[in-house]
Amino acid sequence: MENMHLEPITKEILEMLAKYTFTPERNFGIYDNISISGDGEYIEFYGETVNKEPVYDKHGELMDYNYSVKSMARRYRRDKFSGEYFEY
Repeated sequence: MENMHLEPITKEILEMLAKYTFTPERNFGIYDNISISGDGEYIEFYGETVNKEPVYDKHGELMDYNYSVKSMARRYRRDKFSGEYFEY
């Protein structure tokens, strides 16, 4: 993909994308950023969730936290004939 740029996902962007047949049951709110190719053929959503789990010693006292990061991505490509986006 050439000429990619990242920007935060806003309500306006989601409304614009909804016009191009994204199924409404998809939850795009879990993604933080969107990447769109310069020609608009490819769209990628990126997001991360961080889980924080407490770590206790043998006496039950809090010692620290374990952090785990889950990265998510969803990719779409526009069909040249219909103009609709499909997940790939």
